[in-house]
Amino acid sequence: MGHRDEFSAAIRNALATRASFQCSICDRPTVGPSDESPTATSNIGTAAHICAAARRGRRYDETMTSEQRAGIDNGIWLCAAHGRLVDTDDITYTVEVLRRYKADHEARCKRAIGFKPAAGHLVAFGPEIVCIGDIDRVDGDRWCIGIDHFIVGSFSEVVRLAGRMPISPERDRYVLVNSLGEGRSIVGGLSVRRDGDRMQVDCTVAQSFPRTPAAELPMDFSLSAKHDLTVGDSSIATVSGLAALPQKLLTCLSMRRGESPFHPDFGSRLADYWSNFVGSPWLDELLKLDVVRLASIPYYDPMLNRHYTPLMCVERVEKVQVIGEPNERRLPVHLELEIAGFGRWSRDLAVHIL
Repeated sequence: MGHRDEFSAAIRNALATRASFQCSICDRPTVGPSDESPTATSNIGTAAHICAAARRGRRYDETMTSEQRAGIDNGIWLCAAHGRLVDTDDITYTVEVLRRYKADHEARCKRAIGFKPAAGHLVAFGPEIVCIGDIDRVDGDRWCIGIDHFIVGSFSEVVRLAGRMPISPERDRYVLVNSLGEGRSIVGGLSVRRDGDRMQVDCTVAQSFPRTPAAELPMDFSLSAKHDLTVGDSSIATVSGLAALPQKLLTCLSMRRGESPFHPDFGSRLADYWSNFVGSPWLDELLKLDVVRLASIPYYDPMLNRHYTPLMCVERVEKVQVIGEPNERRLPVHLELEIAGFGRWSRDLAVHIL
């Protein structure tokens, strides 16, 4: 069999979520309960390629790159019947027709939920679960969180996560709550139960990790808008303290996770959220979720042999908002943050995301 440019799991999930788990042609639901167990689900949906993933496939476009064939723009979420049909009929289902079906269906889904996510905030449990919910109760170090709907993941995946959370890597044991603008490391496992139409997840959390006051941010080389070293008084210019904050934020948010050969677990997921959820009403909340992670969850630096939060002095994330289209591979965003030793602080930054 020849090479196929398959979608990643993240792309498949984004296609399904943006389509509300309905077929983009007939609007048929593609996910529902299964009789196998009280927590089992059935999924008859498929992430179909608009232009074929391999040569000799329907609507194959040899001018496309592998990345484009496996990208979200080349995908459409369909039920099993229409998934088979579009793979056998490229006269009726042309590229233009499928793209129109996709755009029209996503527009209907968008109108159905409203453009702005007013019904709740996002919560994350580790890197694999993102849901709509909020804290229902706090009892000391015990957080009780109600979940209404999943953006990434499912009920069954939370159940599986509950069992493996205590043995997950330290960097992945956390809960993030956008309504608080804060996150905490999780101590132990998760307790999961149904409560009517909602799901309840209880967890024991560590204390808030200490932040570095802005005035104590360490010295760094001063970079230009193009990330070049700058010169002042015949030597390389430096910045420190509060003056270093915009640069440190920009550097951290622009570093994609896995990009550094020395710190493969360090970095942001903003680029992934942008590529998978651009156009989604949840995009701003997803970006905020990762800024919350970088501000709240300690990272262990093996070279320095110590823990610190990547954003160092950010105590709380109030707002993250996309304010324009990407320009020269940089996405303009507006940040509103609570800074240790300073207070409320806001800034527009152009974050490298492509």
